[in-house]
Amino acid sequence: HKARKEVDDLKKKKEGEGEAPAAEAAAEEGDKKEMSEDEAAVRIQSQFKGHKARKEVDDLKKSKEAAASEPEPAAEEGDKKEMSEDEAAVRIQSQFKGHKARKEVDDLKKKKDEEPKEHA
Repeated sequence: HKARKEVDDLKKKKEGEGEAPAAEAAAEEGDKKEMSEDEAAVRIQSQFKGHKARKEVDDLKKSKEAAASEPEPAAEEGDKKEMSEDEAAVRIQSQFKGHKARKEVDDLKKKKDEEPKEHA
């Protein structure tokens, strides 16, 4: 608001006294430096977003460094061991076969329950 006031004062002086080259140059400089509220808001927001992003990157770097410096927990603590692709494939196949078998048993039970009703 101070810059606007100075520009308005300079304009009033210019109108009242006549054209002064130094005052005109100062008014033009004030106009260049002055930015609209929207432009100022956008600038503030973009600077804050940049600050926030830089802080997030720093935090990620610090957490990675901290994780790298900490020893890995032992397998005794209940961590699941990693499986090879073959072991994973066998597990998936066995789970599917079990699912398929349970479904067949359910279907057979339903059929068996329906048979006595048909004979009656």
